[in-house]
Amino acid sequence: MSSNARDWGLTILRLWMGVLAASTGYQMFEGLGPLSFAGLKVASVEAWTLVTIMGVWSLGGVAIFLGIATRSASFLSAAAAAYFIWKQIGTQAIQILEHPVHATIFVIGIVLILLGPGRLNLGSLLRKSK
Repeated sequence: MSSNARDWGLTILRLWMGVLAASTGYQMFEGLGPLSFAGLKVASVEAWTLVTIMGVWSLGGVAIFLGIATRSASFLSAAAAAYFIWKQIGTQAIQILEHPVHATIFVIGIVLILLGPGRLNLGSLLRKSK
């Protein structure tokens, strides 16, 4: 496989993860219903964690899709997915098949951390040139 083909493959993977993470976060926000500031003031740590995970997936998915700070956003998305999966299934690893979207976000996040954003990323355009 040529380097060019690898970069384009990573780009397609990055675009897919961005759409998947952003839509998952948005759907979780939609399912939460209307939030009030008074409700968040007395919310539990678990509720704040869930809101944080939804924000990471929503904003992180958009950042990953655009290719801005892809490795950082992928790390945060993978960490959020790992936490969500751990809270849902605990230590029964075989039950991960019940959460395919979250498992996919976790795996693709790890891949993007290791390999980078591919082509068509705005990160290189936004960096200051010397």
